[in-house]
Amino acid sequence: MVGTHQRLVILFGTQTGKALSLAQDIFQNCKTNFASCDNGITIHCYSFDLIGTKYVIEDETLVIMIVPTVGEGEPPCNTLPFWRHLCRKANPRNNFLKNLKYSLFALGNSNYERFATFGKQLDEKLQELGGKQLYQTAFGDDSIGIELGYTPWLAGLMEALHRELSIGKLNHSKEQQLLDGSLIQSLNIRDELITFDKSWQPTSHELPKTFKNDSLSIILKNPDDFNADCENLTFPKYPLMDSHIYKVKLVDLKCLAGNNIPVDKDDKIILEATFEANSDFIDWIPGDAFGFIIGNSDYEVNLVLKSLKLEDKSTCTVEISSSTHSHLPKRCTLFNLIKYYLEIRSIPKKSCLKILGDYCSNESHRECLHKLASREGIEDYRKIIRTKTTILDILIMYDSCTPPIDIFLTIVPGLVPRFYSLMNLKDDQNKFRVAFNIIFLKQINDRQDTQLFGIFTGLMFKIWQKGTNNGTKDFSLTEAASICPEFFRVFLKRNDHFKVPPKLEYPMIMVAIGTGVTPFSSFLAHREKCLALADESSDVGNSWLFYGCRHSLKDFIYSKELEKYKAKGALNEFHACFSRENPDSRILHVQDAIMDHKESLYKLIVEKNAYIYVCGDQGKFSIDVFNAFVDAVQSNLGPDESAKLLMNQIRDKGRYLQDIWA
Repeated sequence: MVGTHQRLVILFGTQTGKALSLAQDIFQNCKTNFASCDNGITIHCYSFDLIGTKYVIEDETLVIMIVPTVGEGEPPCNTLPFWRHLCRKANPRNNFLKNLKYSLFALGNSNYERFATFGKQLDEKLQELGGKQLYQTAFGDDSIGIELGYTPWLAGLMEALHRELSIGKLNHSKEQQLLDGSLIQSLNIRDELITFDKSWQPTSHELPKTFKNDSLSIILKNPDDFNADCENLTFPKYPLMDSHIYKVKLVDLKCLAGNNIPVDKDDKIILEATFEANSDFIDWIPGDAFGFIIGNSDYEVNLVLKSLKLEDKSTCTVEISSSTHSHLPKRCTLFNLIKYYLEIRSIPKKSCLKILGDYCSNESHRECLHKLASREGIEDYRKIIRTKTTILDILIMYDSCTPPIDIFLTIVPGLVPRFYSLMNLKDDQNKFRVAFNIIFLKQINDRQDTQLFGIFTGLMFKIWQKGTNNGTKDFSLTEAASICPEFFRVFLKRNDHFKVPPKLEYPMIMVAIGTGVTPFSSFLAHREKCLALADESSDVGNSWLFYGCRHSLKDFIYSKELEKYKAKGALNEFHACFSRENPDSRILHVQDAIMDHKESLYKLIVEKNAYIYVCGDQGKFSIDVFNAFVDAVQSNLGPDESAKLLMNQIRDKGRYLQDIWA
């Protein structure tokens, strides 16, 4: 039965900003489709933690929810007040959400054992308390591209909302028929470049600019009206932000592996950076990380300004007012707005491609982008995701695309900080160290210069090249001063899901690949310090480290430091595995080494209550390691006992912990 609703509420829980970006996209779609309807419905977008101030869930009748899962299957922090409120109403007989119709989109990563766990739990809880699905729950898998699940769900949701609000079916214009109908043919998208299939002839009718932007207003002032306050950049409270923003200085760079751009696929460049802060710097503990607020390169900012035909406006002051885009500043220069607040390297959502197509003066460009945004273009859009084609790539390749700046601000997500684990304890000098691989991107889509590197790692690599004369001498900060920023902006990210065991008596099993070993350096430094203070009669559990890399002589980082910890007793067992050094070796990967020590590990895990830590980049690594522990435990159990059940119970108790990144 179609309901009578006075307002539509969009709620988002966010940890990295992805859910917020989707919520903003849904808000814009709803504004476009429903804000001018005769039924007078109002549309609102709130963070979950505004429960009781901006919304009361039991009084709402129409709600859309976007939720990620974090850590080991937990809800993000800003959903906790909402979740606790639902759990307090856990008796289904009270039916206190009987008037609620909702739709839910859950984000996750299938490389984790507990994919989208919180979204599934929330969906079940809402129905348990009387809520009814307006449209089916769907899932976005970050390992293959959230958009692949989001786009069809959003299309179905808009249809469901039209029915619910008594508007009827969506009015499919000629434009929409073109996008969804039989005229669609496949695009030619090569790994090297996205191209338009010339055999497909676009129609001649003018496509309307369907995007309505009434949630953001922008005033562009002349450089003569420049206000010095524009240079005092202000930043929002980012997800995962557990401190103020501090300014720190780079004081040293070391090359741990490689020394120039790799010529072999097995080669890597790994750098270690040391930063120094003032005396009022924040404390941290092992497992924590710093988020770096790194702007886009000047080169790429100028590319965007050129695409938007705003090159002569770069120093103009921009004044922004927005009800939904809280990541944008109220005032700054246009150049800094693009540099520090827009993730121009994000993969465009289909809705973004549609809007960019609307603002192409070249009809072939317009039709091509509209095809990519269509239902029929799903396979071609998968290539966009696979090649990691960015919004900036699209602007360069389709150079007739010139969206107005207010439209551009609305469709481009906010710049995401880059996070790096701390590898040392805090000392009196307030210095901290981080290590990272240099990211080299494929030379596709006409990319040049800084586009071929990661944003943060590319900057650090250029600083290192300048300071070492391309790796021919020791690093000199003086030599690199011309390209090194005066300071870096950082904030602390606590990692409550990746902490050392609460007592020394618990064994510690660490598993890492590549730079995943960096947080374990701080773990072992902490353990060494605790051992020095411990009583001789204290019960101390063993510590193990399984570490994997490609070659012992190429990318085996911190070998001397780890051996030092082993000599001092902070590390009891150390097993290094080299996956590409000797293909005939019996042990190539960390999971092979785990199985090679299955009896000892079983005793540590089952009998001594060991804590297990897994750190590295995402992919099959985390799943393979978990399965290796399952197999190791199972080999010591009877045929009727389940090692997977036991390992899941250990995870539930907080003794199996992961720090996995993209």
